[in-house]
Amino acid sequence: MKNVKTNSRLVVAVAFSMAMASFGPLPSALAAGNSSEAQNYLTKARDLEKSGDIPGAIIQLKNAVRTDPDLTQARFELGVMYLRTADPSTAQRELEAARARGYDENKIIQPLVQAYLAQGRFQEILKNFDPTKFSGETQSELLAVQARAQMALQNLNGARTLIDQALAQSPNMPAVLAAAGTLARIELRYEDAEKFVDQGLTKAPENPELLVMKAEARQQLKDFDGAMKALNLAVEKQPRYSRARIARAMVNLARNKPDLVPADVREILAVDPKNPLGLYLRAVNLSNEGSYREASQVLLALPELLDSYPPARYLLAATSFADNQFQSAMSNVELYLKKVPGDPIGSNLLAATALRLNDPKRAVEILEPLAKSNPDNNQTRLQLASAYLGVGRSEEAVKLFEQGLKAEPENDQARMALAVSQLQSGAVDAGVGQLQQLINTKPDSLRANQLLILTHLQAKAYDKAIETADAMIKAAPKSAEAHNLRGTVSLAMNDPAAASAAFKTALEKDSKFSPAMLNLARIEEQNKKRDEARSWYRKAISADPGNQTAYRGLVDLALADKKTEDGIKLLEEAIGASKMDPEPRLRLVSLLLDAKQTGRALVAARDLSNVLPDDPRSVDTLGRAQIANGEIATGIGTYRRLVALLPTNAEAKRRLGRALIAAADTAQMPSNAPAQQLPAAERLAEEGKGMFDAAIADAPDYVAAITDRLAVEKKMVGDAGALKLAQKLALERPDSIPRLVAAGDLAAAIGNNQVALASYQGAWAKQKNGEILRRLYDAMARDPQRAHSELQL
Repeated sequence: MKNVKTNSRLVVAVAFSMAMASFGPLPSALAAGNSSEAQNYLTKARDLEKSGDIPGAIIQLKNAVRTDPDLTQARFELGVMYLRTADPSTAQRELEAARARGYDENKIIQPLVQAYLAQGRFQEILKNFDPTKFSGETQSELLAVQARAQMALQNLNGARTLIDQALAQSPNMPAVLAAAGTLARIELRYEDAEKFVDQGLTKAPENPELLVMKAEARQQLKDFDGAMKALNLAVEKQPRYSRARIARAMVNLARNKPDLVPADVREILAVDPKNPLGLYLRAVNLSNEGSYREASQVLLALPELLDSYPPARYLLAATSFADNQFQSAMSNVELYLKKVPGDPIGSNLLAATALRLNDPKRAVEILEPLAKSNPDNNQTRLQLASAYLGVGRSEEAVKLFEQGLKAEPENDQARMALAVSQLQSGAVDAGVGQLQQLINTKPDSLRANQLLILTHLQAKAYDKAIETADAMIKAAPKSAEAHNLRGTVSLAMNDPAAASAAFKTALEKDSKFSPAMLNLARIEEQNKKRDEARSWYRKAISADPGNQTAYRGLVDLALADKKTEDGIKLLEEAIGASKMDPEPRLRLVSLLLDAKQTGRALVAARDLSNVLPDDPRSVDTLGRAQIANGEIATGIGTYRRLVALLPTNAEAKRRLGRALIAAADTAQMPSNAPAQQLPAAERLAEEGKGMFDAAIADAPDYVAAITDRLAVEKKMVGDAGALKLAQKLALERPDSIPRLVAAGDLAAAIGNNQVALASYQGAWAKQKNGEILRRLYDAMARDPQRAHSELQL
């Protein structure tokens, strides 16, 4: 029997909703009490609970307990109510208090162990509750809960023993059969799991947990109708049972009906606003609506779910990718693939991210085995073709694009990519033919016309470029874009007068067409007419108030005139016009830091962090501003958060390392902070060194990290130790030019010209470029005894 590990966090994630399903309306019989006032509160609570006012019922129960602390029935019902509203720790406290005051333990044991289970207190469930003290169904149910705890602790043998014991005593008890079905499913015995569920449903056909398990079994077999039937019944019988709503939302996603998901998500979060799977589904909804950044922020607030539930990690990677946060996407999809190695969807996303990060070599390494194992997957084929194009394997790219286009003849993106690959491989006529075919189908296609005109311009075929632009104007005479493209051709032909006329014609077609205004501004800049350029940039902003390109132009003009304060004011205006755009905020902080206005820079960085708290660029900028202001401890904390956001990013670790070393160098805190907030300088330096090592492990040839690591080694153990480390790093990767050059630079800096010369010669033998040559000649000049003839040019 295969022993498959479960995950304790997922057990906790569903425990709230399991507990809620276990308790229907509270009992109506009143227990004897010490106070008629407390009894009145208890009666009001029950009436409110029946009407659906759970918060009001809790208030009345609290009043009852405050009036008569020994009214154990009120404490019991308050504990159950807290359990139903996903507050298991408070539920446990009230139930323990009722138990201590003598409430019937046979009645209290079920909700009490559920409260422990919902908190993930699995060891305590096994240690603090003795099944032998109970009998009948109470004992069987306790055995079932302890079996669940054993499953969460990944002790499947222990769980099996407890379930066998419970089945022998209560073979038809739904709670026991549910536990048995859960264990069978964990062990991949899907048929046995469904048999246990069906047996339980014969005795309790409306049991919500069993109905959910039945739905999960049907979904496993792609029987979505069967799954929905069971889930609809579960929700009908227990509308506040979150697990059923979560399962129904998942099935609706699987059967491509995302429009049915939001209603269930609202109900889940109304019952438990912090339900992790409910919040995950909310992120799914936001992603489907195109609100990628908001979806990412919801997910980033769920670190435990991200660690334990791979779909959440994948969704974070996908939303980061869609939001152009490619470093974050890379880190998260890598973490996803560690949990689900070889997953094709994750691999496709990883490759797409690598391409967007301009790393086509890695994309090829990912996609080649994937394409081999999935030869008919056109998405993978086209991705691999793009990757081949990026590494210069144009002929292979052309072949794959042709296959992709054959599979999807109407795929304009594939045809465009084929045209690009043909042009890059030197098959210009073929590429032009593909572009012309696109234009024949869509004469006003901006992208196809742009690429065709660019191809003609590169070949200095100006007549053909003009002909293409004029044809687009003829096909779309009212298109401002067509006239704007005609003006771009005139600019390339060094005819600014004709270009200006074309851009102004574009504005006649569309008075708010800002690209033409931006082009006219650039012409005026080239003519050194800065006031006229500013006027056009301002017109572009009037037409498009959030146009950041126009603001960048204005800022550049201000800085060119050495008017830093004007540039700062313009950036603040740009921020006001586009509050969620990080670019003007990032530039503002950098400009303020460059101007040594560190206090203002910190205010701007904090503002950026408030707007985009989990954007890695925002976190990095805040860290830089904090360090510049001497806030060393907070800066280190910020860079730790950056590393948490980008766990596989070498530069994030390098920046944390530099902050730690800076703290070690100062060996003191800012005057307004207690010294104990930072550890001793030696510990800081060691941690900083470890960060550099981690950065190098992530990016073995990252020059900046290698240089920083050698610098700290030099500072900590001296020149000889640093040189020894440099040579060790070079030997670890003998083909690494950056490591050889770093070893040479260190040796030159400490006066060991022999090692420097040998390192540079090794690098030159592997790659001949100007930087290595300059270093090599400098080293040889320092050693006049060595003949320059050793250098083989």
